[in-house]
Amino acid sequence: MKRSVLVLITPALLLLTGFAAAQQTLSVYRGAQAELFGRAPDRNSLLTVSLDDFMAAETLPVLQPLGVPTAVVFSSLSREALEEITKAGPAEVEGSVIERKTVNGLPGYRFSFPRTGFEVSFALEKPDKPVLDQIGQVYRKNLYWRRAVMEHYQDNYIIRIFEAKNVLDPGKKAVTFEEVLLTASFVGDSDQWLWGIHDGFGVFNEITFEVSKRQNWFYKAYDNYRDYRENAAKMYNRIRNLEQIDGDFVENLLMYLSDRTAETELTETLVMPEEFIETGFGSPLDFACFVYDILRRKRMEPVLLAMKNAGTEDYSFLTAYRTGKDGLWSGVSRQGLVKNAGDSLSSLGMAYTILDAEALFTAGRFINP
Repeated sequence: MKRSVLVLITPALLLLTGFAAAQQTLSVYRGAQAELFGRAPDRNSLLTVSLDDFMAAETLPVLQPLGVPTAVVFSSLSREALEEITKAGPAEVEGSVIERKTVNGLPGYRFSFPRTGFEVSFALEKPDKPVLDQIGQVYRKNLYWRRAVMEHYQDNYIIRIFEAKNVLDPGKKAVTFEEVLLTASFVGDSDQWLWGIHDGFGVFNEITFEVSKRQNWFYKAYDNYRDYRENAAKMYNRIRNLEQIDGDFVENLLMYLSDRTAETELTETLVMPEEFIETGFGSPLDFACFVYDILRRKRMEPVLLAMKNAGTEDYSFLTAYRTGKDGLWSGVSRQGLVKNAGDSLSSLGMAYTILDAEALFTAGRFINP
């Protein structure tokens, strides 16, 4: 008989209480197609269900004996964590149980809450040619994103669903493809890169993050200068995904943000980086603070600068940083990246005032310099 392993003791991971409070819904794009592995050609409409309804729905096996493949990504780091914590048998994680399971000869996992009856089963596999062909088709006119998304998929795993939740029509005894995709989204990464695949719930990103903190796994590689108020696993997952792309980390960060964020007016209340990653909306200062936070954790010596616009009371904001032996300063803003401008901050251009980023984060608002 396999022995059970107690892995974590942390209130932050109570999915039915504390963890679920951070995100109360689960979404996929309407019009997602099974033949496209869950990708929706049009992202204009969302299908959203409450987390409570999803958790309470009946678990049913899919009709396909070998499960339903999707293009929903599951990170290689989270898979490594799953393998580690289940190698001695089922792993208990704050009321949930994670165990290895074989379905029709395919190795996979079961994730359950025995006290509520909740369970889902899935497998992880490397993307095959039909999935990779989807990437080539979507980004056929954008070489940068075709390469980046292709590398992201090749470095990670995709999800095959064996059991799903009949959350859309609880009376039926068969699950639809949309219900399969909602289940894959619950299991999958919070950070989905392929156009037409909605960001996932990221339940295993949370588990991986908590394991890393306690075992000083990947967490120790970063400057953890402050605790995130929310979305910590999502923030670190974003950093690690960007690290997987070839090329300059900051250039890749800017390209990613250009596709995911929109600008708003400067307000007194600061949108914290861990909020910005969720909403994608923020002022130029919020954008600069987000970049500062990411580069600070990457130990790239960022400095937050405010520059008064000529003839006005308005400010522009820039995140400066330097890396490498030469120590030359570079600058990042919504307008782009200035690399290796010079050996002093003044080489970046306008007169500036250095802002105390940590004081801004503590105050949660803009402090006029």
